[in-house]
Amino acid sequence: MNQFINQPVVNWAKQNLQKNVRVEPRFNSLFSKIFVGFGYSILGVSLLWLPCMFLYGAIRNFITKGWSEMVTGGLLGSGILFLILGRLFVAVIYLPLRTRRKIVKLLSADSVETRGGQQYRWENLYFLNYKKVSTRVRGNLTATAAQSAVLAGAEKITVEMTFANGTVIVPPLINNQPKILGLLETMPVQRRDEGTTRQN
Repeated sequence: MNQFINQPVVNWAKQNLQKNVRVEPRFNSLFSKIFVGFGYSILGVSLLWLPCMFLYGAIRNFITKGWSEMVTGGLLGSGILFLILGRLFVAVIYLPLRTRRKIVKLLSADSVETRGGQQYRWENLYFLNYKKVSTRVRGNLTATAAQSAVLAGAEKITVEMTFANGTVIVPPLINNQPKILGLLETMPVQRRDEGTTRQN
């Protein structure tokens, strides 16, 4: 079986990436991390206060009136809500972290390194897929305005680099986006727009 080797991209990387190029996230300061942590804390409190109230009511009824159907119902209700809302909260935290592990951290002459520490060699690159980032949230003007503000000044494009052993992401929220996009445009590789092969 013949192994796929993208020699044109290997040659391009040796010529254009003699010095490593870092992909710098736009919101990576200590203040940004504290702000995100604060936001997650508020989300956690908003999601989990209801099951906590059910649990508190069940414990109070047990202390004042002893075991009863109200205590059983309160414990059951709080348990179900903790399970559902707790899983939702974990998903809200886990999914961005999982995506973050696929974000490109470094472009070198040999490979691409992600923020999760994985390395993808240039000879295994199949294609680049350009995806537009929409700032419109259906029926929610506040969310649309917030996303537009966050993406202000950035080209609303995510580039997925598909390799034989996985896909990595160049997100729009990076400080050196024009430099990175310009560099990728010079790469001799197949390009796709939203999955459709680009016609040259």
